[in-house]
Amino acid sequence: AAYMPAFFAKAHALRMIGNPESATEVLGKCVASSPTAAMCLEERLLLHRDGGDCKGMEEDARAWQAVEPDTYQPSYQIASALMARKEPIQSVEAALRRAWGALHEDKTANEAEDTANLALAQGDFVAAEKATTDWDAALAKSPEAALHSGPEQQLALIAFETGDVQKSARIADGFLKVLPAMSPSSTELDPTI
Repeated sequence: AAYMPAFFAKAHALRMIGNPESATEVLGKCVASSPTAAMCLEERLLLHRDGGDCKGMEEDARAWQAVEPDTYQPSYQIASALMARKEPIQSVEAALRRAWGALHEDKTANEAEDTANLALAQGDFVAAEKATTDWDAALAKSPEAALHSGPEQQLALIAFETGDVQKSARIADGFLKVLPAMSPSSTELDPTI
């Protein structure tokens, strides 16, 4: 168990330099040495995700959830894997509800964002627009530009996708006009790029 951080660090570096096979091998050793190695399960899950291995992703997410049942991310990753595997939408929603229940902060924005994305995935642009508007409203107190750029960009894309190019342009222009009132993030990209 004392070697888990070293296994994780090595695997992470291998993943970042584009060597997923070696990273997966290292993470396998980490999990074999301690099945409760949540950090290694999460990193291997990301490798499965990046490689399109939804079954492996789900297996590692479930193993991670068994280790850390009160954590948001394992349930969220299970929902992602279920969605990618085209499982019934009800199972995705159930996994998301478990994820939201594990959030310690206000979950309104997460719920609205996930609801909007589920609606988009099902082609329901009306529900997606409403949920995306709710997502944006849930962020009203945050001054961070990067947070607001997500729902604003999604609203513009929904308008564009539904054929209302003028509305899409108005949304984008409106966001650019309020952007100076927002704070830049030290960890996110500039949303105007």
